Amino acid sequence: MIAILIVLYFVSPLSKLGKISVTGTKDVNSQEIIAQSKLEKDQSLWEQFGDRKIYEDKIKRQIPRVKKATISLSGINSFNIKIEEYKVVALESVHPNYHPILENGKILPEEMKAPISGMPIFLNFKDQSIIKNLMNSYNKLPEELKQNISEIRYAPSKTNKELININMKDANEVIVNISQLDEKMAYYSKVASQMEKPGIIDMEVGIFSYPFKNEETEESVEESSQVLE
Repeated sequence: MIAILIVLYFVSPLSKLGKISVTGTKDVNSQEIIAQSKLEKDQSLWEQFGDRKIYEDKIKRQIPRVKKATISLSGINSFNIKIEEYKVVALESVHPNYHPILENGKILPEEMKAPISGMPIFLNFKDQSIIKNLMNSYNKLPEELKQNISEIRYAPSKTNKELININMKDANEVIVNISQLDEKMAYYSKVASQMEKPGIIDMEVGIFSYPFKNEETEESVEESSQVLE
């Protein structure tokens, strides 16, 4: 009897995938998720469930915004695809348009005519690998500090290919190395609070501040050998 029931189950519609639902999406279209998964309705439920990692990987490969895809059973013969998306954390400026930059450093081909309010703008980045290196440090910054950044410009010199200039919303400008961004910016608030008016905070070698337009240094802060103790 058990054997007969098993055989009847596997030849019945209940053993075939009947429905696919998607949850967790914000900016990605649910139907695109289903299409890119290559899951097939009316085909073996258990065979596809056993290969679910393959289908999950297909979704992530084909849709850059997807950080994680998890396929689980939902009901008798249904799947649910739970999606976790990468956040858009910045915008790349390529005149006259803007391209979203994900938290993993991936630049999306989508074109925007106007920037998103409050989101930092990245300029002069010719190589996506540089943006990915930058994002490794940028993602470690406190949220309050990120909210104070309006623009990051890649500004390499002949001797230093890591330099970036950061325009802050409080009107200061920061010069810092990409690889030291999270380490050095931890001292930003302390340095900025000691400045009488907005100026440049140079973190390339040590940490010190000076007024704009190369005027006589108004206020100096301890060099890195002292500040970073």
